[in-house]
Amino acid sequence: NNDQSGFVMDRKNGDLICTTCGTVATESLMHEGSQFRKFEGEEDRNHHGDAPNPLYSNAHNMSTTLGGMSFQTGAGIGGFGSQRKQGMENILRNAHAYTEMNISQFGKSEKKTRIGYKDRQKKDAFVQMTHVGDALGLHEAVVQRAKELFAGFRDDR
Repeated sequence: NNDQSGFVMDRKNGDLICTTCGTVATESLMHEGSQFRKFEGEEDRNHHGDAPNPLYSNAHNMSTTLGGMSFQTGAGIGGFGSQRKQGMENILRNAHAYTEMNISQFGKSEKKTRIGYKDRQKKDAFVQMTHVGDALGLHEAVVQRAKELFAGFRDDR
């Protein structure tokens, strides 16, 4: 069937069906657009996150975050930064941070610097570079090149 108007979309199953003969032309189509529309001046309600940053590792780019989590070492009750007042939320954040830091070395026997640690150092350095670049009035391209050089240096060590 070459007539495009002769097809109907079954949205429940994601199937594209020919209305003439009933043949399923395509199965399990996925909607690749945004879940919500975004108008100018509105907050983005989509949950896709930022695009991967080539200066960080794949482990960092694919990591998850828990609602504004700041990095803390240690896991569970008594880990660095844990306070009894915040209870389960703080325990989960500490356990998540500890897991994200160490997951990049899972199954590796070599004693290299953890990739998560390198990413954290790069993130901290990039924040400082941005602040210094703003204070000195440097062009954004200069700061970006500095970030690239530092990332290359940190990845090699």
